[in-house]
Amino acid sequence: MTIIKEGGVKRRKNDFYETPLAVAATTMYNIPCDPISVKSALDPGAGRGVWGKAFRRFNLVAHLTGVDIQPP
Repeated sequence: MTIIKEGGVKRRKNDFYETPLAVAATTMYNIPCDPISVKSALDPGAGRGVWGKAFRRFNLVAHLTGVDIQPP
């Protein structure tokens, strides 16, 4: 399935496509590791922090750093 077609709507330089929190949380749940053992996590391209919020559901104490090219 192609989601971007030639000749379609022109993309802006800094497009933003937010991942739904439920998708991020389900993905975190399916990562084969013990999330409690993680001491720190980096969320590059953090946007509004959806992946960080999903991570927090599994680990309340790890140091979490989110970065993005511009604030949300």
